[in-house]
Amino acid sequence: MSSRYSICANAEQLANRYSVDVSSAFRPHSVRPLPSSFRSSPIQALKASPSFTGDWRRVGWNKPISEKVIHVPSEVIPKKAVYRKMLAERRCLIPADGSMNGKKWGKKTAIPYRYTLQNKELFSMAGLWEEYEDEQGEQFHTFSLITCAANDLVALAHDRMPVIFAKEKEQIWLSPSLSAPELLSLLKPYDANRMDAYTVSPRINLPNANDSVVDIAGTTGGSNFGNLTLFD
Repeated sequence: MSSRYSICANAEQLANRYSVDVSSAFRPHSVRPLPSSFRSSPIQALKASPSFTGDWRRVGWNKPISEKVIHVPSEVIPKKAVYRKMLAERRCLIPADGSMNGKKWGKKTAIPYRYTLQNKELFSMAGLWEEYEDEQGEQFHTFSLITCAANDLVALAHDRMPVIFAKEKEQIWLSPSLSAPELLSLLKPYDANRMDAYTVSPRINLPNANDSVVDIAGTTGGSNFGNLTLFD
């Protein structure tokens, strides 16, 4: 599934939404993590403090002894000790206001869609974080998105989606008092009836795509893919 998502809110809006300090240098952007080259925008996540931890430029893990990971399927977490430990100790929230995914159209083409809440407000995606040092002693802060089975809307294009929390569940996810079964029970598809989807520019699929929010503005179906919609 796609790893791209967006934060169109500014620093003030983020600060008000999460009641935390956000650097005035923060700018709205779309995030396209590429772990092989670490080409991504400065992004932020809320740890269990909760407070913004600063700019995190690397999404996924990059260790010589392990596979680079951007997505962690919720179903895998209870099956692997490393994920069980992270679930217990290293949960985070990733602020966003849209996620992107593609619907296959033909053998080599995918129609990019952006998924938002119907009220267009910020939401939080579930994540697991890690920090480590490389052989040169440089410290890195990373996180991975937790995914779940797609809801009825996203399933029209893909079988997976990020775990999205309603606002009232954010502090529950970060709470230190929950058991593993209680935490795992939160990793469910978001209500499809509270989400919208629309096509965005195919430029976001280009290898040299930047982090501008311009390419995630809505497009007319006819301008890029005829009169197709998500339901075609």
